[in-house]
Amino acid sequence: MTATYRLSANQIGINLLNSIKDTFGNNEIELVVHTLDETDHLLSTKANRDHLTDAIERSKETQNIVTVDIKELD
Repeated sequence: MTATYRLSANQIGINLLNSIKDTFGNNEIELVVHTLDETDHLLSTKANRDHLTDAIERSKETQNIVTVDIKELD
C-alpha cells in the first residue's frame, strides 16, 4: 500500500504520526522526505503537466507571439 502526505514541515505533528500508524499498522514502512519546488508542484498532476506541455508546444510556434521592445515600456 502507498499513501502520499503533502504538507508543510510545520504541520508535522502527532496527528500525522498517528494517521501513519493507523494506516500501516505493524507493517514495515519507509519514510522519504523531500522538498517540493515550484516545478515539482506544477508537474504534480496530469492536468498541469498536459497544460504546460501544450503551452510549451504553442510557444514554439511563430504565430500569436507578441514582442515588446523593452525601451517602449519606460
